[in-house]
Amino acid sequence: MTIFSLEVGQVLSGDVHVANGRRLFSSGHVITEQTLRVLKIWGVQNVPLHGEAKKNAAASSGETRAVVACSTSPSVQLLYRGSSMTSFPVSCLFQESKKLAEECVEPCEGFFSYLYTPSIPELKVFTSEDCVLNIDKAGLGSYYSSFPKEFFVFTRMLNDVYVTTEAVVEAVESDEKVKNKLLLICESLVHVSNCRVKTVNACTAFLGNRTVLYLAIMLVYIHHVQENFNSNVIMHYGRAAMTTGIAARYIASAVGVYGRECFFSSGALRDIGYLFYSRTQSAIYEKVRQKVINDGHDLCAVEEKYMGKNHADVGAYILKILGFPTSMEKTVEEHHTEFNTSATKESAVMHVAECIAKALTFNPVYDVPPPTVDVAAWRMLHISEANLTELVRMIYLKSKEITRLAYGE
Repeated sequence: MTIFSLEVGQVLSGDVHVANGRRLFSSGHVITEQTLRVLKIWGVQNVPLHGEAKKNAAASSGETRAVVACSTSPSVQLLYRGSSMTSFPVSCLFQESKKLAEECVEPCEGFFSYLYTPSIPELKVFTSEDCVLNIDKAGLGSYYSSFPKEFFVFTRMLNDVYVTTEAVVEAVESDEKVKNKLLLICESLVHVSNCRVKTVNACTAFLGNRTVLYLAIMLVYIHHVQENFNSNVIMHYGRAAMTTGIAARYIASAVGVYGRECFFSSGALRDIGYLFYSRTQSAIYEKVRQKVINDGHDLCAVEEKYMGKNHADVGAYILKILGFPTSMEKTVEEHHTEFNTSATKESAVMHVAECIAKALTFNPVYDVPPPTVDVAAWRMLHISEANLTELVRMIYLKSKEITRLAYGE
């Protein structure tokens, strides 16, 4: 079992060792809060538990087996249009999503809503060839000119390679609303049961300065939107962005890739251009979305034809004018590049995180069908079916809780 699923009181069914052979805990050890802290410090990802042996044995072959999806509802057909419903891991992801959705007593806003949609919205044919929109860069800047000053204080700190923890703490504590939510979110993100995070300094110790800054930026943005727009579409994409960042962070941790701060921020910001189009050019962009759904064309190609620029290019430019680090601009600009082009473990993490997050937050009213999982990326991460179950469940639960805290719901 992965360590972020452990609970105090569970019993180890085998010894736990670290890479150098040192034994941390023996079989029969009862999990305590101290155990969880030690496992986290040593970077242990999985431990044997009583009651798990049988399930782990079934998945021990490490092979990706076929999992047949059991539903052919119109919503699911739309969700996985063009992909095989009987191939792993797409159908396996669907199974996990469906299982979690069915456990909800009430339909979850922003999560699995496609399973509760009584009918697919009518899709209008998009035939106009004369609605190309050329994005005005000056106009882009003016759109963000009303953002609170705290937003830009935090982005400037991201660019300061010498920024100190003390400076980050002081900046966050100057906004009481952001500070209070940040403490609760940090407490939810850390992997130690019953851990209380009482100070911003503790947040930086657990998450790192940059993750704290990115979370603060997102909270300032959410507050700004709630007070000035109260827009369902922005709230929806905010949930999706948060889920992607959390998914990337947990997957990176599960497969042993370092730099989880970068994964969270990359996931949270990658579709900022999509959000911009949906918010500011809603009428034209709805036609673009329908074109993608009706004809099954690539989203970026349709955007370039009818909008002038794809959302990845627009997103990169938005980050530039908002003062985000150059490295983040590049990440957003290239996030629709084929996996085969980079084929790194880091890009595999981001690819799988996006697929999982978009499946969890998919809503046919706002979204185009999410991407299917690239088999090469999947194999590179060595995630078994058993691990996928726990990952999807943890990402879902954490994203739902953190979104609730961020939105003050």
